[in-house]
Amino acid sequence: MVRVLREEQLIVLNIPGVHARHLNNRATERQRQNPRPNNCIGVFGMSSRTDERDLDDFFSKFGEIENIKLIRTPEGRSRGFAFIYFRHLEDAEAAVEESRGQILDGTEIRVDFSTTNRPHERTPGQYMGDRGRRGGDRRSRRY
Repeated sequence: MVRVLREEQLIVLNIPGVHARHLNNRATERQRQNPRPNNCIGVFGMSSRTDERDLDDFFSKFGEIENIKLIRTPEGRSRGFAFIYFRHLEDAEAAVEESRGQILDGTEIRVDFSTTNRPHERTPGQYMGDRGRRGGDRRSRRY
């Protein structure tokens, strides 16, 4: 049996090499592998030629679509994935089940439920992770 510990418990137990964020990463990975059904589906591996009209034509047969968000580069080119928001959960479920492995614009697409309930915030366009792991002397860095 696996027991999930909170960060406070890890600090008290002083388990070397285990940190709460690692446990959280594992939970996030499980959620990505098996997301809960919701009204938003993700469509991945699309052709760069696929646009919102193509997505609407392909997915509207499953039910009423509230919104289609095609993810684009700052230059306006498709990044090859999109999010489609259905009005009803049953329609999103049907779209996921019946669209997996289908061909759209000559490309096999992967369709699954979104792991988030809302769009992510815009990023600054550069990596903003742990600055201490990029090499060099950490003491000389200015933050």
